[in-house]
Amino acid sequence: MNPVKATTRLLFVAALLAGTLQAQPIDREMYAKVAGMNNKRNCPRHELAWTVNMLSYKSGYLHFDLTLKELFAEGRDSADLRRYFADRLRYRLEPVEFNYLYEKLGDIKGGFVYDITIDSSDARLTLRYSPSEARQIWADRAKPEYKNGKKWQGRENIRYINNSNNRNIPNRIDEHTRIDTVYLAGDTLFYLYTFFEDKNYKREHVEMVLPTFKLQYKSFFQTNLDLFEIYVNADIQLMFRFRDTLRNEIAHLIVPHAELEDWMKASGKLKPAADAQIDTFIQEQIVHQEFMLAKKKDELSPDPDIRLTDVEYTDQVLQYTYTLAPELYGERSSAENEELIRRSTAVNLRRAYEKFIGSSAVYDGGIITLERFYQRLKGVRLLYMEADTRRTIDIFIPSDEIRDSPEMEESTYDGVTDRIQRQMMTERLLREMEQFNRDSLPLALDFGALDSVAFRNSVLHYHYSVAPDMAELFLSSVGEKDYRDLLDLDTTILVTLAELDAGITLHWRFPDGQIRTLAYSTSDIDSALAVPSEVIRAELRRTILEDVLPAFNRECPTRTDEFTVLDSIGVENGMIIYYYTLADGFPLDMVNNEEIRWQLESSFVAGGEDIRGMIDLYTSAGYGLCYRYRVPQKPKKSMKSVSSASKRFCFTAEELREFLYEE
Repeated sequence: MNPVKATTRLLFVAALLAGTLQAQPIDREMYAKVAGMNNKRNCPRHELAWTVNMLSYKSGYLHFDLTLKELFAEGRDSADLRRYFADRLRYRLEPVEFNYLYEKLGDIKGGFVYDITIDSSDARLTLRYSPSEARQIWADRAKPEYKNGKKWQGRENIRYINNSNNRNIPNRIDEHTRIDTVYLAGDTLFYLYTFFEDKNYKREHVEMVLPTFKLQYKSFFQTNLDLFEIYVNADIQLMFRFRDTLRNEIAHLIVPHAELEDWMKASGKLKPAADAQIDTFIQEQIVHQEFMLAKKKDELSPDPDIRLTDVEYTDQVLQYTYTLAPELYGERSSAENEELIRRSTAVNLRRAYEKFIGSSAVYDGGIITLERFYQRLKGVRLLYMEADTRRTIDIFIPSDEIRDSPEMEESTYDGVTDRIQRQMMTERLLREMEQFNRDSLPLALDFGALDSVAFRNSVLHYHYSVAPDMAELFLSSVGEKDYRDLLDLDTTILVTLAELDAGITLHWRFPDGQIRTLAYSTSDIDSALAVPSEVIRAELRRTILEDVLPAFNRECPTRTDEFTVLDSIGVENGMIIYYYTLADGFPLDMVNNEEIRWQLESSFVAGGEDIRGMIDLYTSAGYGLCYRYRVPQKPKKSMKSVSSASKRFCFTAEELREFLYEE
C-alpha cells in the first residue's frame, strides 16, 4: 500500500472522529471518496419538495441527482431554480451532511451540478455552477442579508403549499362559500373567497361568522404544528377576503404575525380539554353563534312560517326552540315527518360539528376532539312550538345518533362554481339543455321515451311519451308528487335549479293523446336534495329487490355464449350475485383468476350505457357485484348427488365506482 495514501486515510479517519475534518485541506482523490461515503450514508434524502437520489464527484464537479415535485417546479424557469438552490446555500439551509462537500470545493477548485428530473414527466434539467460561482456563493454566507434563512425558507415553502392548494380550487366549501385562490403578496398571505347570497343568508351574516372562522383556522394551525411553524417563520400575516359574485369585497379578517406567534407559543401548553372547557366552548361558540345568526336572519328576511326563537345549553343538552305557523306545525307533527326531521337533522348536525371542530379544536387552552365533544354532549333537542298555542313537538337526538349518522350525499357543484351571476347560470343551463336535446334525445326509458327538455320562465320542462304496452299501468301511477321522481334526475341540474329559485314540470303524453303533468316547486327540489342518503339507499334497494331482480330472473336461465348460461341473479351479504353455469367439462380449475378479473374490469369501463347504468344503480344502493361460475361434475358411482367446481369474482361498491368513472 502506498504509505502516503495510507497516512492520508488515517488522518482523514482521525480528523473525522475528532470533529476537526473541516480544518484539513483535501485533494480530489480524497474528495471523491468522501462524496462516495456521504452518498452511501445519506441518500436518498427526502426534502419537502424534492428527493436527493444520489451524489457523486466527477470531472471536477460535485453532482446532485434530484427528483423535483412538479408542484415545486411549477411557474419556475431554469434561472429561478438556479437562484433558489444558490440561495439555499447562502442562507445556510443545506443539510449539515452536505455542507462539508460544498465548503471543500474551494480546496479542489471544483463546482457543483444539479441533475434534475421532474417527477410527473420525463423533463430533465441541468443546473451547473462554475468553480468561481461556487466560491462566491459560499462567501456570500457571511453577508448580513443572508442571516434570516428561516424567513426565506418559510416563504418558499408557502409558495409550494399554495401551488398544491390552488390545484384543488376554486372549490365550493358549502352552499354559500367558495374558496377561489391563495397567494402570497409581500408580507401578507391572502385567502380569497366568494360568498353566494340567497334569500335566507345575506352578506350581512358574513361579519358575524368571522370569529368562528378565525377560531377554526387557529385550531387547524395549533394541531398541525409542522405547518404552523412554516407560517410563523415566514414572518407574514394572514388576510381572509370575502367578495360577492360581482367581486365586491363584503368582509375581511386579518390575523397579524404577532398573533400567529402568540398562537404558536400557546400551542406548547395545550392539554386535552376538561368538561368545563367543552361546556364553555359550546356556550360561547355554538349557542351564541347560532342565536346571533338566527336573530340577524330574522331581521334581514323574516319568515312568517318558522323562526328560531331560542338556543340554549343546559345539562349537557343543546336545545333549539322554533315557532311554527299552524299549517306548518300540522305538517311536521306526523310521526313520519318527525322521524325524517330527526334523521336529516342528525346528518346535518354531524356535518356541522365536523366542519366546526374538524378532527380537533383548540379553545380556552384545551384541545377538544370530536370524540370528547360527543362524550360531553348528551344530545340535541328540537322544540317546535305552534304559534299562539301551547302545542309542542319535542324531538330529542342523542349524541351517539348524531355521531353515527350516515354520510349525506354532497350536492354536486361541478359546472356551478363558475356561474357567478344568475344570468350566467341561466344561459349556461339553456346551452346545456340545447346540447342535451341535440345529442341525447330521444332517450329510451323502461316506460317509453324522454322526447325533449326545455327551460322556460324559470321552469325546467321534461316531456315524455309513454309506450302503448305501459300506458294502463303507468296511467295509474301518475298524479301524486313523489321525491323519487326528482332523485332520478341529474343532481347538478337540481342544485342549479334550486339556486335559480326555479321549478320542474314533468309532462307525460299517452298513446290516446292524453297529457298528464306534475309540477315541483323550488322547495320541493330543496326537500329532495335534503333527503338523507340512507333513505335514498333504502328506496333503491327496495326497487332492486322488488322490481329489477325479479324482472331479470323472469328471463333466466338464458345463454350468454356457447359456453355460458346465466341461471339467476340474487343477493348475498350485500352483494348482487350473478350465477353462471359453464359447459360440462370446461377447465375452470385452469382459468387464470387475474386475467378473468381484468376482463371483467375492462367490461365495466368499456361497457355500454346499460351496463354502466346498472352498475351505477347497484353502487348507489350500496351493493357490490359478484360473478359466480360453476361447472357441474358428473356423479361418481358411490355418490347419489352431483358436485360442482366453482369460482367467484367479487367487486366492492367502491371498486365498481372507480371502474365506472375511470377516464
